[in-house]
Amino acid sequence: MEKQTKNIITREWIENELRFYNSADIRSMLVLCGVMSLVFLPLTAASVCGLIVGLENIWLKVFSSFLIGVLLSAPVWGNLFSLRIILNERKLLLRGDFEIVTRKVQYKSEKAVHSHTECFLHFCDFREAPCIQTTFQLTSQGDEFYLVHYTGQDSVKLMFPAKTYEYREI
Repeated sequence: MEKQTKNIITREWIENELRFYNSADIRSMLVLCGVMSLVFLPLTAASVCGLIVGLENIWLKVFSSFLIGVLLSAPVWGNLFSLRIILNERKLLLRGDFEIVTRKVQYKSEKAVHSHTECFLHFCDFREAPCIQTTFQLTSQGDEFYLVHYTGQDSVKLMFPAKTYEYREI
């Protein structure tokens, strides 16, 4: 029997990984939205009520209430928008609208983000793909990767180096 030196990945295994990460994203976003709602919505209501009592002009009350309400509830709405994107990915996943393609690394780059450096790999036809430091250091220009993305999108959801992984259609 031939000795196996590479990790075997299949479409089914990749689909399970995508489901796991998508479910985790949905759960964490729901918790974050709940916590932010508990903090920002009462703060918004209190600010709007306090402002309304102090103003005489009805139009100024309406405009100020709207402005304060939008500004103080913006974090909640922003997270709900992110949740919508994650749920759209869930629909694509349930329909099986993801592809596994092979691409060679065009080049690597590093960017300073806040107080740390993030590593990226660049592939033809795709946006830059973030990667961990170990993968970044072991990758050279021209190395081949298996890229997983949703049909019609240019962002890489998962990537596997062909040096250590073998994709098999079963």
